[in-house]
Amino acid sequence: MTAPPADSTAPLLVRDLPAPPPLVHRAWTDPDLLARWLAPRGYTVPRDTVTVEPHVGGRFDYCMTETAETAETAETAGTAEADAATPGRNRHWLRNRITELAAPHLLVLTSDPMPEYGNPAPVTTRIDLAPAPPGTRLTFTRPYPEERRLTARATWTTSFDNLEALLRTLT
Repeated sequence: MTAPPADSTAPLLVRDLPAPPPLVHRAWTDPDLLARWLAPRGYTVPRDTVTVEPHVGGRFDYCMTETAETAETAETAGTAEADAATPGRNRHWLRNRITELAAPHLLVLTSDPMPEYGNPAPVTTRIDLAPAPPGTRLTFTRPYPEERRLTARATWTTSFDNLEALLRTLT
């Protein structure tokens, strides 16, 4: 049985952020800032893995690396056995092209196919940024199969919590 098609038009998340659209856009397109907030709970995005070329056709690539706490099991946490079992941690590369850009209000990314993550075809992610006093309304649209939407929403929520915390330090 095949999974039902993912809805590519329904927003996964809508979030009001405490900063104006130009600053939120910068947080998406400045590699130094992106590396500081993008990783969901249990992961990091090392700065040296981030490439953002902020123009149509430019790359938008990063690698999420599992943290030691996530990789270790309760039985072996902090032991040499755990370190040997997870020497490189799990790494998840996400490679995209910027397919639309209308700064500071729109960023559209199209991924390379990622069959290892269940995406045999390119996936389009749309980030809309609209003024919503006193800051910005972020509308995040990315198709996920229905059975993965709740988990994806929870994961992206942790990233957007990080984004909101970062924006508070920059305003």
